[in-house]
Amino acid sequence: MSAAQRLDDADPPAEWFVQAALGFHRHSTYGNFPEPAPAGLLPGSGTGGAPDDADAPPPGADGAPRHGGPEELVRLVAGRRSRRTRTGRLSARSLTRALGAALAPDPATGRYPYPSAGGCYAVSLHAVVQDVAGLARGVHPWDPATGALAPRRPDADADVPGLLRTTVIRPSQVQAVLMLTADLEVYGARYGERGYRYALLEAGHMGQNLTLALHLLGIANCPVGGFLDDRAARLLHPDRPLLLPVYGVVLP
Repeated sequence: MSAAQRLDDADPPAEWFVQAALGFHRHSTYGNFPEPAPAGLLPGSGTGGAPDDADAPPPGADGAPRHGGPEELVRLVAGRRSRRTRTGRLSARSLTRALGAALAPDPATGRYPYPSAGGCYAVSLHAVVQDVAGLARGVHPWDPATGALAPRRPDADADVPGLLRTTVIRPSQVQAVLMLTADLEVYGARYGERGYRYALLEAGHMGQNLTLALHLLGIANCPVGGFLDDRAARLLHPDRPLLLPVYGVVLP
């Protein structure tokens, strides 16, 4: 059977999808793009990234790190669940608190609580709001510097049912969708083809932080990849084609 015939099939065999996925993966492999290594990202330089432990927070009086230890982390990770039904009405205050806990840089050091290849930090967050107390319906970009959600285009075009493509969530009952978009211009300039993979990794780290912070605050949430890419791009960044929606977290 030819490739053209297989493309025309109503239900292509599963192996077709596997081969398509492999091709997609190989498109982001190493090419001839020269990867830079600026001095500011090398260990001990004192700039960018997280060079070493020299400026880490001091330990407690007993010499132990200032956190609850591995047992606390185990409880947190074990308790996290994808929750697809609403547990209560979400407020703007609770949402911004969760975003700040998960993603905001440390005000003293400027360090983000998640890694980014080459210190790019080129994945941004927008809240597509449908029913959140204290926030107008529409698209609200989150500013990590101020910790605020600012309205950009609070209009009826930001409809969640038209954005999601999933059978495990009822879009009409969703309070908001947190969309992560990667700036491929930034990642591509530094890493070429490989930059796409690094953008996905950064979004994944952010998504994990988000789900843990939301869980701690008792906010139901469910990570999703089922959204319409083109519609999300037009909604979030209509004039910037290199800003790509890559990850969503639904707040039922």
